[in-house]
Amino acid sequence: MAVSEAQLRATRKYERKNPEQNRRVKYRSTAKTFIRHYADQKDIAALRELLNQRESELVADIEGSSPVK
Repeated sequence: MAVSEAQLRATRKYERKNPEQNRRVKYRSTAKTFIRHYADQKDIAALRELLNQRESELVADIEGSSPVK
């Protein structure tokens, strides 16, 4: 199904106005594709370690930013 010119313009405008969101979506898509189609056991173990580290950082950031009572 063809996309209208108006829709193409709207999509491009959104992408120009939101480059960080666009980049994030593309990175997430690339990561999912790699995991689903190309990763082997070794890759998955390395990715799991990276995910655990990142999750720990995010939890620490949340805990560190909450006000102390």
